[in-house]
Amino acid sequence: MKDRRGGGVLAVGPVARDITVLIDALPGRGDAARVREFCIEAGGKGANPAVAVAALGTRVALLGQIGADEAGAAARRELTALGVDVSPVEVTPDRPTGHIVHLVEPGGRRRYVEAAGATELLSPAADTIAARCADHAYVLLSTAVREDTATTVCRVAHEHGATVIVDGSGDPGTVAAVLEHTHVLRCDATEAAALADRPVTDFGTGLTAARHLRGRGPGTVIVGAGADGDVVVGDEGLELRLPHLPVRSVNPTGGGDALIGALTALLAQGFAVADAAPLASAAAADTVARLGARPRFDRATLEDLAVRPAS
Repeated sequence: MKDRRGGGVLAVGPVARDITVLIDALPGRGDAARVREFCIEAGGKGANPAVAVAALGTRVALLGQIGADEAGAAARRELTALGVDVSPVEVTPDRPTGHIVHLVEPGGRRRYVEAAGATELLSPAADTIAARCADHAYVLLSTAVREDTATTVCRVAHEHGATVIVDGSGDPGTVAAVLEHTHVLRCDATEAAALADRPVTDFGTGLTAARHLRGRGPGTVIVGAGADGDVVVGDEGLELRLPHLPVRSVNPTGGGDALIGALTALLAQGFAVADAAPLASAAAADTVARLGARPRFDRATLEDLAVRPAS
């Protein structure tokens, strides 16, 4: 899947304001909890992978939807400063920019609440997607969008010769609807279990699910294998087991976004899947070791992490 057109990634998915708070424990009904640490930043399952792509030096544009408000304007400014081309981001006066509040307890336990806001209206026309595909050889889709949006993006990108990379974080029905036009699929253990209709708890069950999903269309499938780590199944009999790297998990929220974004960046630079996957795993490890979900790594950090002994 080497990019022979000179490159570029088009990331498609939610753009939101992420509010992450670290607390000792969730308060009971009517009680309060003191916040130990917090961060507020641009995020969302479209924006975070795009930041990961840019962090590794690959050109990336983001197609999402925000409201005509300060939260949306702030997201545009932050993402631009991080190297993401936000010119495709659409602005609507009809809904506010999405907001996500993450409640994180020590040890990485977390809950979150989300107001999708403007993302619910994201529905780019087929000719808009086609025009972007002319300048971007890779399309990275978060399925946390409307099903009609996901299917149109994948179909048009596939028809225009782009490599379609899908993050399976959305509704299982939406993910299933795009598999036939997907080249690379990533999903966590819960998502894979829902798609494959079988439990995913470890390397063995992860590989079984990944093989099943690969048989439904994608050439490469990456599946979270519970506490073991991640597995990769690909062309020519490729099967990898990637154990979790030895970092202290602070907030697991952005690990998958970082992994799929880094993998996409490296594939666009000409890496083989087998060489890109360990670095993408390191991207996830670096991200979950921080409170915020937005990737903050560089190539040197990933290369250092990837050679450490696994836990």
